[in-house]
Amino acid sequence: MKTTLKTLIALTSVICLTIFATPNITYAQTMTIAPFKIVLNQQGNTESVQAVVPMTLESGYLFSSCEATLYIGGVMIAENYDAKYCYIDDNLLIYFDRVGVIGDEALADMANTIQTATVEGTLMMVNTDGDMISRGFSAYDDVEIVDPEKTVNK
Repeated sequence: MKTTLKTLIALTSVICLTIFATPNITYAQTMTIAPFKIVLNQQGNTESVQAVVPMTLESGYLFSSCEATLYIGGVMIAENYDAKYCYIDDNLLIYFDRVGVIGDEALADMANTIQTATVEGTLMMVNTDGDMISRGFSAYDDVEIVDPEKTVNK
């Protein structure tokens, strides 16, 4: 009987720890990056490269903040300057400075190729009592890096 009771207590502890630890899990999924084509000599008034990450918030919690890093081809390119949450579509919108992205020297070496863009970060959520929880995430999408001034080898 003692062994069964100890086993039941241990199993209950594991289940409780799993339930309460769930918000800290790192989620990996696809995202949409816009623009999907990064033109290195681009002119214009576009302010950001935007990552749209499908993500639901924990029940009873609201979006608080997000810190994220953009990697292209495995190279760290930029930190986000802003993030918002769309409650209608359940999407996390993460913004990276366009000028900083296209000005990164590592992208020049990736010109005229398709690369994997990855956004890794932490989403912070808060409930009405002020309790905060975080969720790590990693999302990816393909982007085309274009430099019209470089010729493509065929």
